[in-house]
Amino acid sequence: MRVVYERLLEKLSEKGIRCKLIAIGRSALSFYKVNKAKSTMDIDFEITEFEGKIEELQTVLDELGIRADYGEDIDRWGVVPLPAGYRDRAVNVLKRGGAELYVLSPVDFIISKLRRGTQEDWEDAIDVAFAENIKPEEIREVLKLIKPIRDVQFFHFLKRLERFLEELQRAYNLSNDPKRVP
Repeated sequence: MRVVYERLLEKLSEKGIRCKLIAIGRSALSFYKVNKAKSTMDIDFEITEFEGKIEELQTVLDELGIRADYGEDIDRWGVVPLPAGYRDRAVNVLKRGGAELYVLSPVDFIISKLRRGTQEDWEDAIDVAFAENIKPEEIREVLKLIKPIRDVQFFHFLKRLERFLEELQRAYNLSNDPKRVP
C-alpha cells in the first residue's frame, strides 16, 4: 500500500495541491515495522490540512483508480474516541512537494484498531505491537488520554482492550522465559 500512497502524493504534488493526510487502518501497516503483507481493498486517511476543493482530491483518486475512505475527523468514524493529541503524535512517513503523509503513532494505531475490534483489526494491532516492541504499560498510558463516554460500545472497547493487554503481556512473558523452547 506504500506504493499507492506514494502515487497519490506524487499526483497531488504535480497538481500543486498542498495537504497533510494521516493514513489509518490496514493500508497504513506498511509504514510500521510489520513484515507481513496484508491486503486491503482501499486506503483510509484523515485530511488534517488541505488547500483546495475536496473534489480535486476525489478527482486524483479516481484518476489513479484508488478506492478511499477519508474525512476531516477520523475521531468521528466510531463511537469510541481516539486519544487526545493523536494528530500531534502522528509520524511523517512521506513527503512529495507540498503533499505529506503521516501515520498514527504505533500506540494510537493499536487503539484505533481495537475501537472497531474485528479479528482482522486484532491481528493488525498485535502485529504492530510486536513489530514496534510496544509494551502494555505504554498503551495504558495513552489510554488515559481517551475521554470516557457512557456508551455500551465504549464498555466493549475497554473489555477488548483489557483482553488485548493481557494477551500482549503473556506473549512478552513467554518470550522472556528462559525455560521456553524456541
